[in-house]
Amino acid sequence: FLMPGGIYYLEETYPREGYAYAEEIRFTVSLDGSTDTVVMKDCPTHVFISKTDITGEEELSGNRLRIKTMDGQEVVSWVSGEKPYEITGLLKAGETYILEELSPRDGFALAEEISFRVSRDGKTDRVRMKNDKTKVRIRKVDAETKEPLSGAFLQICDERGKVWEQWISDGGSHEIIGRLKAGEHYYLREKRSPDGYQLSEDLEFWMPEGNEWLDVTLENRKEEKPEKPVKPERPGGPKAPHIPPQTENRKEPGRISAVYSPEVPGAAGRFSEILPGRVPLLAAAGEGSGGRVCWFLLLLSFFGMIFTFSAIRMTKHRRFVIINRIRKERRKKQRKKK
Repeated sequence: FLMPGGIYYLEETYPREGYAYAEEIRFTVSLDGSTDTVVMKDCPTHVFISKTDITGEEELSGNRLRIKTMDGQEVVSWVSGEKPYEITGLLKAGETYILEELSPRDGFALAEEISFRVSRDGKTDRVRMKNDKTKVRIRKVDAETKEPLSGAFLQICDERGKVWEQWISDGGSHEIIGRLKAGEHYYLREKRSPDGYQLSEDLEFWMPEGNEWLDVTLENRKEEKPEKPVKPERPGGPKAPHIPPQTENRKEPGRISAVYSPEVPGAAGRFSEILPGRVPLLAAAGEGSGGRVCWFLLLLSFFGMIFTFSAIRMTKHRRFVIINRIRKERRKKQRKKK
């Protein structure tokens, strides 16, 4: 096939997967028919993936990344560390791939996809993906005037109740950068409202996956003061005469009631009104005074019995005296007639 003394070129048309295209080799066929050996070496493809912050100076660990083909087939995935991720002998030379971030590190936004092409000649390729931080701006305002409010105690909580940020509003915007997770669900909660305002309900919001600013505004409504009722005047004619209220000291003669109250231990001799001016309440005697009260009642009963008995005896004696006088007068009259 080859002519002696002829000059030829060895070219690689399609390398093995994971290897770069070798350089073209020129060779000359020997004239004396001796064996000529031509060696072509293939180098593996070599790609470094670097994941950094927006400045590009610091490697960010904890980001889940993957490389996929143009039609979406995943080739490799990993979690970024403190050093760039090295891929050797896996990607096809001359092919275009997409670097995609599946989930960013906490406090960082989701980076945009990056497409890159693997070198054909086996040179080292370096791909850098930068991450910006999540950003949210929170304002506390009056619901009607939209003027900023200070003095509110606010918190950022997740669905599990974990508090991620808390502060007291000072009339300006409160910015939270690089703390909240991209694409996560949060609540803005008011623990204490400004003076003169009602407590606001929780405000639900989602952090965007991108690096754009999120503006959240929580409104407060003023407390409603109860209005004093106005007594309507009688339409036409004179006003109704004023009737003074009954005083609490009014008493009804001949009607006294005493009620025992067990809620007042250790107090005796104190009176309070159950019905104003009508039924007095006798406070309960304290511990140790029950015997004295019983003796007092017994004495009253005893003297009452003596008084009653004496009155009965005096009345009976007086009746006997009158009857005797009548009998004596009758006897005198009978004697005179005789």
